Order: sequence, then C-alpha cells, then structure tokens
Amino acid sequence: MKVVVVGGGPAGMMAAITAAENGNKVILLEKMNSLGKKLLITGKGRCNITNNADMEDFFKNIPGNSKFLYSSFNSFNNTDIVNFIEENGVETKVERGRKSVPYF
Repeated sequence: MKVVVVGGGPAGMMAAITAAENGNKVILLEKMNSLGKKLLITGKGRCNITNNADMEDFFKNIPGNSKFLYSSFNSFNNTDIVNFIEENGVETKVERGRKSVPYF
C-alpha cells in the first residue's frame, strides 16, 4: 500500500516510520527544508522529547482538566515515546527537570 503523510513534525515522522515498518511505501511531505524543525528548537535547542515523570506527576502538571488525556496516555505514554525513539537508533538521556533529550 502507498501512504502519504503530510507534515514532517514529530507526529508525521512517527506515522511515516510506523507505516514503513508495516510494509507500506511511504511518502512524507514537508514544506520546510528539513524535518522536525520545531522539535529541534524545544528545550532551548536540546530537542526536548518528553518528560520522565511518572504518569501521576505528569497529570498534576497539566493545567485545567487533565482527565481527557488519560486514555491517550494509557495507550502511548512518555516511556513508549522514548522506547520508540531509541528503537529507531536515537539514544536518549534524562537531564535536569526530568527532560528526555537525544544523547549525541
């Protein structure tokens, strides 16, 4: 099957990788000159991937009603994100403030 993913941000890149791993031919379209440009500037240029807090601490720091995120985070949480990235060849480390960032 051919799959077209529009947008080369974190979600688009993850969708393209997953589609390719499932045997699809994938085209990833991005209007910028490189993928993940906004992600690269997060965390003061350190590429902040996620936070290493446990789920209860994570929910305590979400402003407003965090309950709407329970089902999403129970399906795919911060540990799953780090595992996905490491399985695709990028080592990570936890820095001050429990931020998970690529380890180069």
